[in-house]
Amino acid sequence: MAPQCHRTKDLTMACEHRDNQQTEAVQQPESPETELAQKIARYHDKHASYLPFAIFVTLFCALGAIGIFMVCSENKRLAQGDLAGAERAHKAAKLCCWLGLFLGLLSAPVAFFIL
Repeated sequence: MAPQCHRTKDLTMACEHRDNQQTEAVQQPESPETELAQKIARYHDKHASYLPFAIFVTLFCALGAIGIFMVCSENKRLAQGDLAGAERAHKAAKLCCWLGLFLGLLSAPVAFFIL
């Protein structure tokens, strides 16, 4: 009797032979789309999005708008599969957000006393 096969959660093929109920795991080669999807999933696990932070920083400093642009660039590069470019855009967004927050909070008391 022909085996009945199905994919498991770890993307291997499990085949059951109905006549004697044997189960064997056969490793199937992964497609490039599957590998890319797994890399992008691991990237999202490692890197949090700076979009909410960038929007918040925009209230204090214009560098937040650059941070928003860099977050959008990161998402675009991820969609294209450019993980190295997405990593660079992520670091640039992080820098813009933290620098914008620092400069915004530093300049707030100065602006308060001048006005």
